[in-house]
Amino acid sequence: MEPQSNVYKYATWILVVVVIILGVMLSRKNAETITSQLGDSTVDIQACRVKVATWQEANPKGTPVSATAQAELDGILETCLGSVEDAQDKI
Repeated sequence: MEPQSNVYKYATWILVVVVIILGVMLSRKNAETITSQLGDSTVDIQACRVKVATWQEANPKGTPVSATAQAELDGILETCLGSVEDAQDKI
């Protein structure tokens, strides 16, 4: 019975090592995916920031805002909200 017991010990250790290796590989893949998604989301949010800043330059604070300018701002903010929601869903 002793030789068979050693076979089970070796098999158990081999399985443990395989599980650890697979766990490390999976965690690295997830980290790369999240990093990529964060990078994409950062670019989208930065683009929104630039659009809002451009709109603010065209419509300085304290001046009346036309309906067209307000509609443009609403569109920019909806796009930005969509980008933030997409980022939340991905992450």
